Amino acid sequence: MKCFKHLCAKLFLCLFVGGISFTIDVDATELTDATGTVEVATAPETMLNPLDMIMAMGIITATPAPAVPDAAVVAELAEARAQDVDYLSRLVQTEGGTFDDRVCVALTALHRVDSPQFPNTVKENIDAPSQYAEPAKGTVLPENLLAAEYAMQLWESGTSYSVLPDGYLYFAGNGKRNRFRNAEGDHYDAPDIAQFIPYINTGAPMGPLFLVFIS
Repeated sequence: MKCFKHLCAKLFLCLFVGGISFTIDVDATELTDATGTVEVATAPETMLNPLDMIMAMGIITATPAPAVPDAAVVAELAEARAQDVDYLSRLVQTEGGTFDDRVCVALTALHRVDSPQFPNTVKENIDAPSQYAEPAKGTVLPENLLAAEYAMQLWESGTSYSVLPDGYLYFAGNGKRNRFRNAEGDHYDAPDIAQFIPYINTGAPMGPLFLVFIS
């Protein structure tokens, strides 16, 4: 029993200090038990890497490496997102209202993408007949691009329904303020977007403009 424990201790030490492969030299004099009988033990000359041995025994299993996104797919998604933000910015530039109102106008289009009652793309919802004013042409003002970007970030983060409640997909305005409503006719005023700053990536290139246009 004593020699078995000694052998186990030596094997344990080898497992942690061995390299890719290692050998165990057995000293027969160290295997003599209390009766003086020599027990001959045969150790393999080469052994697997310790991790490979553990995996071979089924104690742990290999975890597949995470799939690397295809660069072309990533680029395509980024381009589609940029087009949506640009289209939303042209929409809010036409619809007007305060900065908070403009973010919510963009959210109505994004929330319609989520709704089974409306088309599933931003462009299709904005281009739908008698729904929105025609998106602006030419140069987009920075604050409108910023409003669209913030709306997109809130929507992507799953916090947009805290800004504009579910179902408020319609609005009316006078160019200075917009008021939102749901299908039942309930009305809702856009909240102060500044309170949702923790959910927005203010490190974006246009982030500093936020303070300029809503302060």
